Amino acid sequence: QRRYDPGYPDKCPVWDLHKIYTPAAKRDELAAGCRSADIGCVDCKKPLLDSLLEEQALLHQRAEPFEQNPARIREIIETGCARAREAAEETLEEVRAAVGTLYT
Repeated sequence: QRRYDPGYPDKCPVWDLHKIYTPAAKRDELAAGCRSADIGCVDCKKPLLDSLLEEQALLHQRAEPFEQNPARIREIIETGCARAREAAEETLEEVRAAVGTLYT
């Protein structure tokens, strides 16, 4: 496909990422530009990159407090492990009771 051939956003794998990360108004503009060949694939990908970088910046902001406090991360993991152990033990007790291997 050449730069001035009309495109098909719904058949483009990059479009699936636009559906997730690009605001609807911008997405509509890009789809129209793609279908009319007013923009090419590179022009379509630039706004996606901007959206992805913005999302990445938000993730970095959210991660920063945890990066500065590794003990908090360990605490979260230990708490989660304890809850998982309790749930697993309850499930195993139910299984043992169901198969008749529960000894009292």
